[in-house]
Amino acid sequence: MICRRHISHIRHNKNQLAHHQHIYKHNNIKLNSTYEEQNSIAFLDLTITRRHTIFGVDIYRKPTTIDTTINFLSNHPIEQKLAAFRFHITRMHSLPLNPDKKQTEWEIMQSVAKNNNFPQHLLLKLNRQILHKVNNNKKLAIMTKKSGLHLTSTAQRSEKLSICSKVRI
Repeated sequence: MICRRHISHIRHNKNQLAHHQHIYKHNNIKLNSTYEEQNSIAFLDLTITRRHTIFGVDIYRKPTTIDTTINFLSNHPIEQKLAAFRFHITRMHSLPLNPDKKQTEWEIMQSVAKNNNFPQHLLLKLNRQILHKVNNNKKLAIMTKKSGLHLTSTAQRSEKLSICSKVRI
């Protein structure tokens, strides 16, 4: 979901941005303006594309991005080796990407894994685990929205979920 505040900020014209840069100028801070090109703009780690009144999201990678992570053959704990893949897979499943973009992202991750000696089955297993977790979180959000529950801690969550399962929302 894109915040309206950020979109309105992106829509400032170049003169307004130049004025803001002059006001907030500091010797140790360098502000770089990014302008919309071909109806899209890079914002944080996303590419936001505008088509009339509809916004699309894609994962942004700088042209200088390399496909290096901790090599699977290195002497690091498995949790550290999988950290980058866990982040990228979670992001892929959490963002509202269309199926083609999701497939492209998955292929990039497979390529990175291959280049860093990761066994394919580990990446597939991690993908299944994360997909299961993301789907469960979405179901939980829908259940709490329908029931009007506000879950704040693990203890409350487990207690209220046990009540929900008894009541059958």
